[in-house]
Amino acid sequence: MATLLWLEGGACSGNTMSFLNAEEPTAVDLVTDFGIEVIWHPSLGM
Repeated sequence: MATLLWLEGGACSGNTMSFLNAEEPTAVDLVTDFGIEVIWHPSLGM
């Protein structure tokens, strides 16, 4: 399992929107299929 701590330093959330709009694999597929644990994300409030 990989742990993800998403940091944004003085940038907009455009990288987050691009990630969430991915078509193959989707963001949900990445998190569930590859066992990624998101411990914090500024836009998602996780």
